[in-house]
Amino acid sequence: VLLNPHVLVVGASGWGKTSLLRRLVRFTWLTGFRGYRVVVFDYLGSFVDLGLPVIDLSITPVEPLGLVASREAGFSSGGPGRRARVFAEAFSVATGLGPLQLGLVMQATRQAFKAKGIVDGDKGTWAREPPGVEDVVAGLRRVVGRGRFEEAGKLEARLNELMLVYESAEKTIGLKKIYRVVREEGSVVLDMHGLDLHTRIFFTDLIVRRLLDYAQSSKTMLDLMIVVDEAKYAGFLEHRSSEVRPGVEAALVARNFGVSVVLSSQGLAHFPGDVLRNIAFKVVGSLTHPVDKEFVSRGMGGGVGLVVDLLARGRCVIELVFAGGRVGGLASRMVFLVEAG
Repeated sequence: VLLNPHVLVVGASGWGKTSLLRRLVRFTWLTGFRGYRVVVFDYLGSFVDLGLPVIDLSITPVEPLGLVASREAGFSSGGPGRRARVFAEAFSVATGLGPLQLGLVMQATRQAFKAKGIVDGDKGTWAREPPGVEDVVAGLRRVVGRGRFEEAGKLEARLNELMLVYESAEKTIGLKKIYRVVREEGSVVLDMHGLDLHTRIFFTDLIVRRLLDYAQSSKTMLDLMIVVDEAKYAGFLEHRSSEVRPGVEAALVARNFGVSVVLSSQGLAHFPGDVLRNIAFKVVGSLTHPVDKEFVSRGMGGGVGLVVDLLARGRCVIELVFAGGRVGGLASRMVFLVEAG
């Protein structure tokens, strides 16, 4: 009866957010709830002991410009133009690029594909070995030419920082392999605890955008539950400096492709208002930030706002929004207190 399948869990440190998500992930994986496969973006190593397949992206980083699945070659999302756009947008979210820098990265990435003989006009070339970050750096130098200017210099420095992640790795893993693990095993934990903040954001944004791009172009139902603990690491920053919005936000409106998003954070202030409005199921534990308590009071009622900062571990306030007004005698919106045990 829920209007949408997304979940938001917020609460102060130590309240129990990660414990709740661990139980939700394991339950969904073991029962095949609603047919969902589970993809966990694990930034702190909190889900690696659940028994799910684990891919450590700190050791084996994701191939940034490869295909998502074999059948993608031939669909529009497999073309170098689309892959270049997604790479540039993910890099923009991770590093806060302005419009000029974003355009340069997109041009540089297309140049990198062209140098590999991969072109939009010939689908037979799309399955060739894709370029890497070092090829994008070389493409940037070709785009700028001898007239090196300040914006390009800063951009090259940021790309070089990302390139260090790949230089220290023995091998990379393709998006195709990640998606195959999800389909065959029903879940995957993408362990990123050994990566820096910007690389975590980049990998999360890149993977989510490419999966959505693949689903939209091939009309494939993904049936994915995307779980992001500490969602501020997914590009939800209080002061967004990028021209591009995080890919996880796009997943919130991808219900037609069978995508559920589960986010958690220590506060509501990490999320823009439209993201909060897009999530119908909210679990709110103890909150201490005045902005968070004000949002709860305004959105859930003054009475809830008075008690939310006094909630102990295992107690929470839940808001449910139901579809179509009254469903089965239930009100269209319910707020209630829950105690574990």
